[in-house]
This record gives sequence, structure tokens and C-alpha cells, in this order.
Amino acid sequence: MKTQWKILLISASLLLPMDILWAAVKFDYKISGIQGEPAENIDKRLKSKLVLIKQNLDKDQLIDFYQHADNEIKLALAPYGYFRATVHSKLKAISNNRWVGRFIVQPGPVIPLRNLRVTISGEGQNDPAFKSALANFPLKRREAFTVKNYEDAKNTLVNLAAQRGYFDAHMIENKLIIDQHPYGADVILSFQTGKRYFFGQVTFKYAEEPKKRLKESFLRRYIPFKENEPYDNEKLSKFQSNLSSSLYFQSVTVSPQIEMVKAKHVPITVTLTARKSQQYSFGLGFGTDTGLRGLTDINVKPLNSYGHYLSFNGKASLKSAADDAAEAKVSYNIPGANPNTDLYKISAEAEHSNDVEVGFFNNIKINASYSTLVKSWEQTAGVTLLFDRSEPNNEPMNVTTFLIPNIRWMKLQTDDATAPTKGYRINLSLRGASKATLGSTDFFQVYLLAKWMHTFNDSFRIIARGELGHLLTQDTNEIPISLRFYAGGSQSVRGHHLNEIGKNISGHTLSVGSLEFQQRIYGNFYIAAFFDAGQVGSSYFDKYHSAAGGGLVWHSPVGAIALTIARDLDNPNHPNLIQFSMGPEI
Repeated sequence: MKTQWKILLISASLLLPMDILWAAVKFDYKISGIQGEPAENIDKRLKSKLVLIKQNLDKDQLIDFYQHADNEIKLALAPYGYFRATVHSKLKAISNNRWVGRFIVQPGPVIPLRNLRVTISGEGQNDPAFKSALANFPLKRREAFTVKNYEDAKNTLVNLAAQRGYFDAHMIENKLIIDQHPYGADVILSFQTGKRYFFGQVTFKYAEEPKKRLKESFLRRYIPFKENEPYDNEKLSKFQSNLSSSLYFQSVTVSPQIEMVKAKHVPITVTLTARKSQQYSFGLGFGTDTGLRGLTDINVKPLNSYGHYLSFNGKASLKSAADDAAEAKVSYNIPGANPNTDLYKISAEAEHSNDVEVGFFNNIKINASYSTLVKSWEQTAGVTLLFDRSEPNNEPMNVTTFLIPNIRWMKLQTDDATAPTKGYRINLSLRGASKATLGSTDFFQVYLLAKWMHTFNDSFRIIARGELGHLLTQDTNEIPISLRFYAGGSQSVRGHHLNEIGKNISGHTLSVGSLEFQQRIYGNFYIAAFFDAGQVGSSYFDKYHSAAGGGLVWHSPVGAIALTIARDLDNPNHPNLIQFSMGPEI
């Protein structure tokens, strides 16, 4: 019987869970003496070791983990340059199955880089890109050494070689020496670039056959390099950007065929997916200057295999029964030698405006222009044939005709096209007409707009804006409304209605200045305070109209949306104006 009971007890014990026979140990630990990424790396390394041992520790496994923990902590600190770390540890039993460990870390000093020797051999040793990379190398002698900087330094050479077409590059020597006495690190890197490869033939193909296939000779105008030119990955990226921004294609893939290299020449394959030839966009908006407004944009692109395209732009606004405007423009566009920057345009435009501040006008414009890039300035030169019928307030109706040569320069520098934090824009335009060439009168006009913005500490912004204009003419009454200077409105001198300043005169001068401060309060919402001033008159010394105010600005994905209230500082009887606007900051 005794033997039978022993057998039954042994059999029953085999059916019991293991954690009843050997109770699991609960273990927590705390790390002190160090913070930030090194502390996070220690925690990550210790947890990974615990998982490898067992999720439910027994006492023997816990003691084994504890005995090796000091070394694991030192290994976790090494990538951050701490090679003299000391660890004081304690293991304490709270109960039979619960233990707590404490690790007090003294990281010691970060090891300095005593000696650095980097040698570039091969054709790349004379490449300015490698010389620049060495001048800005992640590792610097006498500075703190970290394994991250060490790996970044090696990757700098490898990645630059791939970007510059040194596809046979390799590391000849890669040596890291860590000394405890004297305390310091030595790095020796020897990098062989080999020979540089060249751009080979560029081949275009369509993923699907388009309705209108563009001529290959036209597509080749987008290539920013020549065959047999040294390979440069930045130019390859520029090539893809050129094609993508042309808006002819839904997708563009530019692929270097490294496996098909012949005589150090890399063939390039471009795979294109055409967009629909007819593209439409419509929009609705509201602004206190214009009231309710609608926009439409239609493009038929391309019209033919040479890349010509047709565009239609229309907009209309309704502020009141006596204040409305509409504009429609159709353009035939011909890309130039560099289709990214050069464009010939022939257009016809009709415009109507009924403005309670300045009066009524209708006009028709026929334009021919050529745009190109001149030393980072966008230059547009053209000629406009203007037929205008204007009826300014307090003046008789006037019908005029002008043939107006014009030229405009624009420069935009910003860190982001849609949501800039800093940058500037400058517009300068000249135009004029003469009685000798269909002009109703002689005139010459110059206009300058400058805007600057900068963000400090990612939360405080300063925005400055200025306008200057000058009109030379002997007969101001012959100048139609559409060519006159006016100021006032949410984009000019706030606290005044659109075109309110200069509404009863045909001024020779325009000057506007604005200074605005914005402070982030939450997310992309800012509170704003501003001061605006401006004048239209016979000279720049005529009376200025000024206003001050504040508001709320939301920097949305489509531009800044502002709600402001401003007070006219020169006329206490002028009502305060609440103004709403939206558009790009620069």
C-alpha cells in the first residue's frame, strides 16, 4: 500500500503546474545616476536579457542575471563613449518570491578622440565632395568619441561614394583602438574610392500607352546632365523632380541600371505614367476684402507631342449688390528650351470690377510673354494690349487703349513652399506706354514689393512687409483704375477697407509698411499684433494712414488663415474693422 501511495503521489505531482512546485520569482529593478538615451539603452539591454532567460524567473536564474547585470550595463554605455563606468548594485528580497534590484551608475567621463587618421585614395581623393565631407566629418580630434559618430563617419564615406558614382569603393582599413591608460580612442580609416562611373544612355518608356505621347526630344529637355558626364545622384534626383513637377505625369521612376554597366557607363531608365490630359480644380472661399468668391482652374495638358498646353483660370467674388468682381483668362503655353524655367505664353483676359471705394471698370487684355530664370530670379518680359473702360468715383467715364511693354522680376527664398518658417519674397515690375504706340497717354510705372519672415525658437515670428510704387505721367485722369495705385485691406493697411486709401485721387506714389509679431499659443495657432501704415498721393511725404491691431492666425496646410481686428489710428470716428483673410505667408 505504501508503494502504491508513493506512485500515486508522484503521478499527481507530474500533473501539477511547474510554478506550484517551483514558485516564480517577481523581479523589479531601478537604474539611477544616468538619464537620456544611455539610460534607455541600459533598460532595453537588461529587459532583452530577462526575456532571453525566462519570463517567469526562478531564484537561480535571477541570481545569475544579477551577477552579469553590471557588465551588461557597461556594454550598454559603451556606444555613448563611456568606457570608465562603474556600477554599484544591490539585490534585496522583499518577500520569498519578490526581489528588487538597484543599479547606481557612475558613467565617468566620455572618452576623447586622441588621434584620427582618414585616408582617401583613388579618383575620389581629388573630388571636392570628399574634401568637403572630411572638413565636416562626424569625428573630430580632441572631441568626445561615441560609437554613433564612429559609424556615421564610416557611412559618410560609403554613402558619398555611392552618390558620386564610385561604385567600386571599399574600406581598406577600419581600426578603432580604445585605451584605458591613458584614456583615449584612436581611429584609423583608409577608404579606396576606385574609379568614378559616368552617366550612360537615358531611355524613356511608358508604364501604359498614353493618349498623347510626348516626343523624346521634348522629354530630353528635362535632363540636367549629359551622357558621359560623371555620375551624380543629386542630378538624378533633380531629373526625377523636373519630370514630376512638369505635371504631365502621374508618376515618374528614374532608375540607374547598375547591373547593366558597360565601360563604367550607367544606363538610366525612366518609367512614366501619364496623367489625364484634362485637369480640373474648383474652390470656394471668403474674405472680408472680396466677400464670397469662387475659383476655377482648367488645364488641357498636353495638347500635342511638343508639350504645348491650354489653361483657363476664372474667379469671381460678390461682396454686395454694388461690390463685385470677375476675371477670366485663357492661355496657350509653349515650354521653352528648359521647360522647368522657360515658358512662352499667349493669353486673352477679361476683367470686371464694381468697387464701391474706387468705381467701376471693364477691360480686355491680350498678352504675349516669355518667362525664364536669371540667376535665381524669375524674369517675365512681355507686352500687353489693353482696352479699358473705367468710371472712377467722382470722375467721368473714360475709354482708353494702351500697348504696354512690361518686365517683372521675382525672387522667392523659403524653407518650405506651403508652410514656411523663414524666408523672403521680392517682386519688382516695370511697365509703361506711349502715345506713339497706341497709348491714350504717356506713362511709366515702377512697383516694388518685399516681404520677410523669420521664426525664433519655433514659436515666435516676425513678419515685415513693404511696398513702393511710382507713376510718371502728365495726365493722371487718363490712367484707368486697373493701373492706378491704391492701399488698404487685409493684405495692405489693415483697419481700412480694400482700396480705401487713394480712392479719390490718381496718385503718383504708393508706400506701405507693415510689422507683425506672432506668438504660438497651441499647435499651429498664433496670436498676432501688428502695425501698418501707408499712403497714396503726389509725393512720398503726403499724409500716411496708420492702423494697429491683433488677431488669431492659423498656419494651415493651405496657408495662413487670419482673423484680425484693427483700429485706424488717424481717425477716431473710423469704425474698428474685423478682417478675415487666407493665403501664403510669403
